[in-house]
Amino acid sequence: MEQRKIYEVAVYLRKSWDDTGGEEDVLLKHETALTDLVRKNNWRYVIYREIGSSDSIDFRPEFRRLLKDIENDFYDAVVVMDYDRLSRGDKEDRARVEKILQQSNTLVVTPQRVYDLNDEDQELITDIEGVFARYEYQMIKKRFQRGKKIGARLGHWTNGPALFPYVCHSEAHSLDVDPEKLDVYNFMKHRILSGATCSGVCWDLNRQGIPSPKGKLWSESVLYRLILNEVHLGRVVYGKTSGGLHKKRKTAPFKVIARENWIVVENAHPAVKTPEEHAEIVTLLESRRIQPKHARRGTYLLSGLLYCAKCGYSLQFQPKPNGRTLVKKCQKTDAFGNCCDNRGVELEHVEKAVMESLREHEA
Repeated sequence: MEQRKIYEVAVYLRKSWDDTGGEEDVLLKHETALTDLVRKNNWRYVIYREIGSSDSIDFRPEFRRLLKDIENDFYDAVVVMDYDRLSRGDKEDRARVEKILQQSNTLVVTPQRVYDLNDEDQELITDIEGVFARYEYQMIKKRFQRGKKIGARLGHWTNGPALFPYVCHSEAHSLDVDPEKLDVYNFMKHRILSGATCSGVCWDLNRQGIPSPKGKLWSESVLYRLILNEVHLGRVVYGKTSGGLHKKRKTAPFKVIARENWIVVENAHPAVKTPEEHAEIVTLLESRRIQPKHARRGTYLLSGLLYCAKCGYSLQFQPKPNGRTLVKKCQKTDAFGNCCDNRGVELEHVEKAVMESLREHEA
């Protein structure tokens, strides 16, 4: 079968979580190889770059953009390092990609060969390669997870970026204490032990211009999770949950694992709090948790519907002894502890304004 002429191509570059970087970036190596290929053939090209950990098309924005351009007949071919770079996803994803390539009559070009999915023989080959690519991908994931579990049993840090106030010691596969971060951590710990709330400590840190582990303002939820973490006891803890709620991957349902099934290794790295301090912190924070009250839906006409016009925070109601109801002063505070200045109002005025607005829209 005579190969069709190729003039316009899309170069798709994808670096996934299982690519090993080495000294030279994988994406750059692939780009160099593919641009050399298209220039050698005098093809005009547009590059689509993607770095991501998802095998699902739905969570690969650059690939979705590429598929849209292919559907609009922008290209004669798509150039990739390997055919499975287009999709290691499930059968549905592979079928979706192949259907678009077939309907647009678009070729797939790799450094090794040219694929024409409208050729029945080549379509069979791509189906077989797709099955093997998916199997290889599943084996890579399985080996990766098994390696993390074995590493955890050996006391190695296998949980991604180092937890504050630690830094990763790559050669020892362990954690070292960062002295500057330790000063901040000790400040947080001592403030909590002295009776301060998590929100109060966050306000102090933000006022001092001390960034959170991700370089942002501190929030109560971030500090709460951090100060309760058992890694600060010198432990490696692995296997607390399974599955996930990841927005960019298709995963098994999220599940919390019973503590007796966790992998816990003591003295894996320097501790920054004692067991006694940890127990006291847990007791203090648990004692401050707001116990849920019986729902009072329908108590007021606007229950659950009224929000502060200045900050968007949900507003609460307070009955007065005289029988009237007050929309309470907004309780929202910003990251520095400054309270919203919405002073509240009697509920009667709000209900009256709402009813007048509704009348204006009556048919």
